Amino acid sequence: MQQSPVALSISGATHTNVQAPSFHYGTSQVRMVNNGHTVQFNYDVGSTLRLGDQEYKLAQFHFHTPSEHTLNGVHHPLEVHLVHTDAAGTPWVVVGVLIEEGLVNAALFTAFRHLPRHEGETSTPLGALINASALLPFNRAFFHYAGSLTTPPCSEGLQWFVMKNPIQMSDSQIAAFERLPHLNPNNRPVQPLNGRDVGLQSAH
Repeated sequence: MQQSPVALSISGATHTNVQAPSFHYGTSQVRMVNNGHTVQFNYDVGSTLRLGDQEYKLAQFHFHTPSEHTLNGVHHPLEVHLVHTDAAGTPWVVVGVLIEEGLVNAALFTAFRHLPRHEGETSTPLGALINASALLPFNRAFFHYAGSLTTPPCSEGLQWFVMKNPIQMSDSQIAAFERLPHLNPNNRPVQPLNGRDVGLQSAH
């Protein structure tokens, strides 16, 4: 009844006063694994997201092509999901960022030249670092709703924050992901809202 992703629309969202997440991200080594569903970047410990007095750990981020969430009926070429876990390691908060074609994304430059191509393959480019803050848009307006993981077991009970504004990657960076065998497409179709509210919070 509360599955992700969902169709997001600016006109269809209600204004929400849900507290904005605060991001406390540090730098991590780039460690990628092709798990057959996506390319997952496993993040060094120590980076967190706070919601009120709760703190969640940034465990990993990964990509979907085309985007899983639609915005005003449109898919973006890519979407990144930043997955945050509670103290027990259970996914709890996911931040989704839509990616449009545009400028080269400097933060992902080295990583996207060394994407692991096949299931089970890993890639750790020598000396490559990333700060996940660079994956967040400057304007932090967001949609918020209750949803699920979008890959099996599709567990519910997650809080989703999907940024209203996209970030950019170059056409060649996007193409590097789109060309990975068996991962295009790797998006789950939009799921019914079943009466859920989708809130929209403007950036302050």
